[in-house]
Amino acid sequence: EHGYVLKSVTIDGKMKPVARFTCSKCPETIDITVKADEPINGEACANTVKRRGWEADGRNPGRTLCPKCIADRPKHDPDAALKKFAVKMPDPTPPAETLPTPIREPTSDQRAAIRKLLEAHFDEDLGVYLDDCSDERIAAKVNVPRIVVERAREGAYGRIKITQADLQLRSELTTLRTALKSHMTAADELLEVLRADQTKLAAQIKAFEIKLGLAAAPKPPWEAPEAANAQRVAVRG
Repeated sequence: EHGYVLKSVTIDGKMKPVARFTCSKCPETIDITVKADEPINGEACANTVKRRGWEADGRNPGRTLCPKCIADRPKHDPDAALKKFAVKMPDPTPPAETLPTPIREPTSDQRAAIRKLLEAHFDEDLGVYLDDCSDERIAAKVNVPRIVVERAREGAYGRIKITQADLQLRSELTTLRTALKSHMTAADELLEVLRADQTKLAAQIKAFEIKLGLAAAPKPPWEAPEAANAQRVAVRG
């Protein structure tokens, strides 16, 4: 039940829908413009009516009073006092209980298919699915509820210890470590080449300095001070 009546009235030459509240003591009415394409909020309309000096209830038309009837009402109106302290009674109809949907048990063929797929795609030592597999994918493939696959996996192969995201991170970490080792090996090989080039360039520079008289040619081994001293010792002996 509503405390108003939906009407169509002419406003500025156009037909518009209104929520009409009628005083419960006299024929006086008040219209509140509403939108035709939206649900009507009775309480919001009643609040608008109250702001214009009326008493109104969006659900009970018997509580609508115009400003004149409010003024004429006795100061000690027992009916008005009762309305102030009216308590809404709860709905006696209890809410319907939502019973959980029973889980459909798999057939023997479905159980065998689940075991086969778990054996192929689940690593029980690591506790992780391989090949981007999951409980959901196996359930969809075998046509059973996901919880059936989860229970079968936990009972026979154990819980999931590593998620696919963790496994992907580990794979990326291994790839980065391999790349770093390869770069370090290449850097060591390049360093050896640079050292060889450095020795070669130093020898070429030395040769040019000798030709230009900028450096003395190295003495033969027999003319080295150590060799001359050895010869002297031999002669004296």
